Amino acid sequence: MKHHVHILRALFVALALCFSLTGIAVAQEITGSIVGSVKDSNGAAVKGATVTVTDTDKKVVVRTTTTNDDGQFSIPDLTVATYDVTVEASSFKKHIESKVKLDVGQRRSVDVTLQAGNIAETVTVVAAPLTVELTTPAVSNVINGDQVRQLSINNRNFVSLVTLAPGVTNDLDDVVFTGTNNPDTQVVNRTLISVNGGRSTTNTFTVDGADVTDRGSNLTIQAYPSVDSIGEFKILRSLYPAESGRSGGGQINIVTRSVGNQFHGSGFEFVRNERFNANDFASNRTPALALQFGRDSNGKVKRKPFRYNNYGFTIGGPVYMFRFGEGGAMARKINKTFFFFSEERRSDIRYPLLSTKLVSGGGAVPSAQMKQGIFSIPICLSATSATNCTQTLPAGTPLSSVAPVSSVAQQYINQIWNAVPNPTDLATLQLEFPALNIAKFQQEIIRVDHTFSNKLSFFYRFENDKIPTTDADGTIGTRSQLPFVNRTESNSPGKAHTLQFTYSPSANKVFEGRFTYGYGAIYISTIGLLSKQVSPISVNLPYVSTRDVVPSVSVSGFNALSGFSNYIDPSSKMDFTGAMTWIRGNHTMKFGGIYSRNTKTENALSGANQGAFSTFSNTPASIASANCFRASGVPANSFNTLNQNWACFMLGNNVSFSQANLDLTIDFRQRSIEGFGQDEWRFKKNLTLNYGVRYSYYGPPWDRNGLMVNFLPSLWNPANAPIVTGAGLRRAGTGNNCNGIIVNAQNYQTGPAAFNCTPTASPFGKYVYQAQKNNFAPRFGIAWDPFKKGTTSIRAGYGIYYDQVSLSAAELLSLNPPYLQTATQTFTSMDQPIPVGAPLPIVASATPSSIRAVQGNFLTPYLQSWSLDAQHQFGSKTVVTVGYYGSKGTHLNGNTEYNDLPLGKALNSQCVNGGTTALQDPGAVTTVCMTAGTALTATPTIFDQIRPYRGYRSINILETRYNSNYNSLQLYGQRRFSGASQLNVAYTWSKNLTDNQTSSVSAAPQDINNIRAEYGRAVLDRRHVLSANYIYELPFYRDQKGFAGKVLGGWQASGIITYNTGLPFNVASSSYDTAGIGFIPAIIAGGRPVLLCDPNVNAPHTVDQWFNGACFAKQTAAGVTGIVNVPGNAPRGAADGPPTKRVDFTMAKSLRFNENVSLQLRAEAFNVFNHTNFRGLSTSRSIANETLFGSVVSFRDPRVLQFGAKLYF
Repeated sequence: MKHHVHILRALFVALALCFSLTGIAVAQEITGSIVGSVKDSNGAAVKGATVTVTDTDKKVVVRTTTTNDDGQFSIPDLTVATYDVTVEASSFKKHIESKVKLDVGQRRSVDVTLQAGNIAETVTVVAAPLTVELTTPAVSNVINGDQVRQLSINNRNFVSLVTLAPGVTNDLDDVVFTGTNNPDTQVVNRTLISVNGGRSTTNTFTVDGADVTDRGSNLTIQAYPSVDSIGEFKILRSLYPAESGRSGGGQINIVTRSVGNQFHGSGFEFVRNERFNANDFASNRTPALALQFGRDSNGKVKRKPFRYNNYGFTIGGPVYMFRFGEGGAMARKINKTFFFFSEERRSDIRYPLLSTKLVSGGGAVPSAQMKQGIFSIPICLSATSATNCTQTLPAGTPLSSVAPVSSVAQQYINQIWNAVPNPTDLATLQLEFPALNIAKFQQEIIRVDHTFSNKLSFFYRFENDKIPTTDADGTIGTRSQLPFVNRTESNSPGKAHTLQFTYSPSANKVFEGRFTYGYGAIYISTIGLLSKQVSPISVNLPYVSTRDVVPSVSVSGFNALSGFSNYIDPSSKMDFTGAMTWIRGNHTMKFGGIYSRNTKTENALSGANQGAFSTFSNTPASIASANCFRASGVPANSFNTLNQNWACFMLGNNVSFSQANLDLTIDFRQRSIEGFGQDEWRFKKNLTLNYGVRYSYYGPPWDRNGLMVNFLPSLWNPANAPIVTGAGLRRAGTGNNCNGIIVNAQNYQTGPAAFNCTPTASPFGKYVYQAQKNNFAPRFGIAWDPFKKGTTSIRAGYGIYYDQVSLSAAELLSLNPPYLQTATQTFTSMDQPIPVGAPLPIVASATPSSIRAVQGNFLTPYLQSWSLDAQHQFGSKTVVTVGYYGSKGTHLNGNTEYNDLPLGKALNSQCVNGGTTALQDPGAVTTVCMTAGTALTATPTIFDQIRPYRGYRSINILETRYNSNYNSLQLYGQRRFSGASQLNVAYTWSKNLTDNQTSSVSAAPQDINNIRAEYGRAVLDRRHVLSANYIYELPFYRDQKGFAGKVLGGWQASGIITYNTGLPFNVASSSYDTAGIGFIPAIIAGGRPVLLCDPNVNAPHTVDQWFNGACFAKQTAAGVTGIVNVPGNAPRGAADGPPTKRVDFTMAKSLRFNENVSLQLRAEAFNVFNHTNFRGLSTSRSIANETLFGSVVSFRDPRVLQFGAKLYF
């Protein structure tokens, strides 16, 4: 017993030692272990037997050890490969266990029974292709090399294969693209995958140990290794050991290929074309596309052009060096040194549909006549009110013949609007147009492995990605939905370096050292009509614009001339890793740690540094409220209003203009330290205990530009709050407009005096919040072989896993005052936004600020996971796993609106209604803040007098106060046949609930005082998930001899079958507050409607009405009375979304030319049965959305065919 006490003491002492070391870090699981026992034919342990492990392909001895007193051995930290395990002992025949396939992260059991005899005699046994996990409780799935290279993978992206594991739900696109966005839908690419109830932001992707997760968002990947370069990868779903971490969700560990002593390689090419594909559902429902593409013989819209080409090659083998003056052969082979190289390129040309209908609130483009200033209705040129138009332009009369047209407006028309196609619907002035999108991809991967001896080896891997694109309507951010306007060029380069040494000075000690560096970025420049180079529009701006676009123009009712413009977003990770494995008796212990340095730079966070024009009017400056009134007698309808608004734009008078003084850019630095200690204790021959602990410290980021700002509620002082008038405006010169705000101490600023801003220097120095430091995560598990036959394993365990929050959670803090200054001028002209000689109009906004914050004492989110499962092996080729898996998320981060009112406060409080008077003024006349029986449909400025933190409107704080829980039944079956043939089936029945549906910036509670009302289905909750994948090599004529063999032999069928029940959809009630909470216009939080019935019972499930929309109470117009003043009770995720049913199928034919050269021809069909899968729903319960509410607004892909060829040698 003392022996085990010493082991535990050593475990925790070593863990403490790890924390004192810099430059070492935890080894992600990119290796595996071979463990086992040696006994004689009577079952007695054989002590001192020599166990030698040889790499089968490289013919290199990699490790030698001896069995202990119990006949057991453990050989840890072996690279993923196929091995021959040789066991030798005196008086016994030599035993060779051949073709032992060791997967990534696997604890492969090899139990050997020696036969008595001469050691010169040899007994060879071929290892079983599948085994149960007898020594680890870790819940994982291996996607093997055959699956990676032979299954139907849309766009050949490995991320799709993660969904084949049980416990995984997703909302990935059918085509999982590399790069920034989907070239067809223009939606930003994100890895929306949930593993065993974790959020999609809690997954970690590593390639050969290098973390390639984009820590800026935790939703994207910085490097995508080619599927032809992947040896295999493992999905750790739960109860992974202490050596794995960095996040609380899934751990996806990819291992690239390493070859052997002979040269091997491949070349491939895949093509797609719209002629091969079925037409998509949306195109068939968009008649306007016929104007560009025409119609087929059946009268249907022709398919959008689609050109796709994917090609590349791989090669690997021993390394040769040229001889220089040495004589003999030209080159010599360097012993035990091997290389692998992969090159892949891709070109994807699409024509995504741009539509003014997709603009929020509706959009339009001017007609050809309007661009010339000719209107079909009378136009009011000047007015003092809606009923008093003082000058009218007759219909059909050119505007320029009566009034001067703004020179700047005319430049916008000549250089931009004239190049935009005319409306496809002249009655509504709407435009639908397919625009060109080009996405390319280029990647090189090189890996070098060298074995110095059976004690020392190393490998180096480098990956270089380039993803240049030409995007039809911007790459990220603002979309114009106008052809040729917001075109951008982008590149998303990625790089990853990994260097690892493995040193085993003795049979019971292994040291690992690793350095990894990962880099990913997004670089964008504008090449469309908004570009200053393309459209050199001359505007007199008060500040120098560093943006590459002209000032934006927003004309009411029309699509805005705006775009995201030039953008940089590089991020990097540098990790130093160290670990030691120590075998003592029946214990295999491992200790280590990781030191990480993260960087992230991003511009364009806020402010219109390029300038912005809006609010075009025809009223003089003497009129307090600018407006664009119609001519007398002109009916009030959408078409007439659009014509009048366009005329006001052309006049360019009495407009609003603003420009920010800088392009807000952050330059973050962050560090983290982790350490671990773990022990695998073979307590009995059939019982293994795994226990360990991991420590994680994820430091807060700091900004080298010194622009970080935070709000701490505890520092807000009511005595320093500005006075707010009945009109909802801060009274100048009162209070402190930065009450409760802290700024990073290295760049303390107050801004201009007009800001009335006196923040506090951060008590955290260069940081603006502090991170938790006591993050110890214990883990415990058992693996039990109840029948001692090596074919059954009962496993159970529990563990805590801390999560690393993305850097984007903090970057929005720089939007707060005082660093950004904006010059704003109203009632000005486009030709001279700031009058000559006038001072820059920089003042503090009278409107209370809306600010963002992060919880000052930021707790680290963590996930508790537990499981109980059973594995059983049937024969040598079938393994079935069934189990219960659960998790609970604690301290999950999410956004909370802090400045809403408690229920009933608005109905029972007095406010000043309008004007310049405030509640603090003596004799102020007051009224009830909210009239009972009414609802708020616009910003209740009157509430700003009584909000909890007066002086602010919305205060959105990222907090770690939320929770989740997940429970599931999971089943996984594997069957191996001969060759590559196999069948894998995964089924999950689960429920995932939470009180904060996402960790990103798109959801917050409706009412801070009732968080329980937020409890509902998680974003990626699917009740049933079934997937099956198979590879079947047809069994006849495998030798391909003769003509019949060449024709009928070498056929292979493979595919993936998917069935998922629907995701939850949250029904929102836009700008409608019945309870007087005051969430209009909160930065994030919003209302939900009253639920009248279950919208999923007897739901129509049609494209026009998926769920029963009548179950959600309608909004009422402003001024309607008789409303019950309670918040909406519709839960989050009330509407069940559409299911996904898809069958992907590949038929391949291999032509074998000789033993070493073959050609595979492939025909791949994704969604082979062309089943229409509905995807997105319209869920805004608003008056403006009555027609679309409940309808299907997006669809998954139709049948897509791909043809390819692969040459192997």
